[in-house]
Amino acid sequence: EPMRGGKEEVLREMLARGRKYEKKLTWSQFVSSMTNHSSNCLLLLQGFFCNIPWGVMFVFLNDFLSQEKGLTVPDATFIVAVFGVGCAVGGILGGYLGSLASRIDRRYLPLFMALATLLGV
Repeated sequence: EPMRGGKEEVLREMLARGRKYEKKLTWSQFVSSMTNHSSNCLLLLQGFFCNIPWGVMFVFLNDFLSQEKGLTVPDATFIVAVFGVGCAVGGILGGYLGSLASRIDRRYLPLFMALATLLGV
């Protein structure tokens, strides 16, 4: 079994001295950490309220295309599926490209994010 914390740079010195990293995150520590920091609370709220429109959009778009635009249900479902695959591929590709930009220079990541947002609008 791999050594706990063996890949963490900040723990290498401690592990080289023969000490073990035994700390484990418990559920109560996780909840406490997430709720005691205002930035975490803000991110949780933002994520919760931003996921609702995406969920509604996938259901609504299928109904809208089939009922209002006259597409067959299989055709409308295919269009929504292509849209979903595009979102998934775009998310993965965007994460990869953002990681590359960040590795080149940390200042490039916010620029990449701004450019991706502008291209998406």
